Amino acid sequence: VTAGVEFTNEGGLGLRLLNRTGGFSIPGTVVSASPIGDEGVVLCGSSDLPIGIVYDAVPDGEAVLVLVAGVADVLVLDHVIAGAVVCCAVTSGYARMSDYPGKTRDLGIAIASPGIGTARVILQLGVRERPISVEQVFGDDDVVVAEDDFVWGK
Repeated sequence: VTAGVEFTNEGGLGLRLLNRTGGFSIPGTVVSASPIGDEGVVLCGSSDLPIGIVYDAVPDGEAVLVLVAGVADVLVLDHVIAGAVVCCAVTSGYARMSDYPGKTRDLGIAIASPGIGTARVILQLGVRERPISVEQVFGDDDVVVAEDDFVWGK
């Protein structure tokens, strides 16, 4: 694997890691660390921790550029609007707009939809617990007081 970092024309920062996806890498797919050997990546499922976005197409076993910061074009399953949080989808290797509260494997914030099936994202990789509404906790009729981050119920 090539040492050092690389920059893309779109504003991404990446590392060369081994493609262990089982086939040619597909630009825009979400990847996680491979459990099979060091410095490799596999397609990321919804319960895996994402480490980056594939930038180039290379055969399995070859070094692939994986974007870990900056801007990346990400494959998405649904229409993503600018300003939306983008997270891992249930379909391995894909992303989706995060439109519900709860724990998600976040990829970042969408800044554009350059084409069908893609979103341009400022990467902010990590797991987040989204706040949930008071009504989701207690139901509309059971809410007594909601202040700042505290919810009081009957």
